[in-house]
Amino acid sequence: MSNDLFRFMRRVSTDDMADFIDRITLTPNSFGVFRQQKTAVVNDFMTTDFDFIYMLSGKTRITTRFGEHIVPQGGSLLIEPYSLCSAQCMPEEIVNYYYAHFDVSPSYLRDVYFRSVTGGGPPVFQPGELPDFRRELDALFQDQTSGAFGFAAVMQSCLRILSVAMMRARYGAAEREQELSPAPSEVDLSILSHAIELIDERLGEPVNVQGLCRELGVSYSFLYKLFVKMFNQPPTKYILQKKLSAAERLIRVQGSTVAEAAEKLGFSSPSHLSRLFKKHLGRAPTHLPRP
Repeated sequence: MSNDLFRFMRRVSTDDMADFIDRITLTPNSFGVFRQQKTAVVNDFMTTDFDFIYMLSGKTRITTRFGEHIVPQGGSLLIEPYSLCSAQCMPEEIVNYYYAHFDVSPSYLRDVYFRSVTGGGPPVFQPGELPDFRRELDALFQDQTSGAFGFAAVMQSCLRILSVAMMRARYGAAEREQELSPAPSEVDLSILSHAIELIDERLGEPVNVQGLCRELGVSYSFLYKLFVKMFNQPPTKYILQKKLSAAERLIRVQGSTVAEAAEKLGFSSPSHLSRLFKKHLGRAPTHLPRP
């Protein structure tokens, strides 16, 4: 792993920003408008990718791992993958918002991306904190509904612009947060990068963290602490989330059955995959939309 990428893993300065954005790929998965006209509705949810929300009207109360936040009209919210959240429509509010689901790759930079655009703090942006993207999002929605040529490419460009805007808004906070935490060593990042490559190559195999440790030449304790430090979760949970995300894509995008996804990703049975899917993502894989 290069010294430049090592620097980006810990801080994104004004000089680094363009290079950091160039090193990641933002892949749009879905985009649209959500309309909620019921009152005092509470929904618990979890996504397998990033979810950017721009509030068109009304306001909502969102609870994330950072606490409870009010997102008003003109405000924005970025929801991280695999984080249980709760959304409550305020009484007498008619809530409408644009949403954009997208993924960040390489996968080991997802957490770095989230810290960079939120400054290590709450993922809510109040009105005026970001540029007003209402007209651009309206035009994007019209392009999508009309099937305009190049919509996916335009959507990807919009995500890059949104990301830079969020980084600019939280740059000072990110600098302060990152100064408080020690930087990982070059050796740590090299081992982490190799571990992620091996995990991605072997998603179809049963989870074997001990075997992964032997191949990397490190102890289980070392790898456990490294994953918790960089991803806020142990390697077993990281691998499971990768498998569930891959299963979700196989079913929702490629039209695979639950049995086909379970066999391809090394689950012991379709029912095993279904139980884990419902436990960690809040719904059965059979309820996913299919192509």
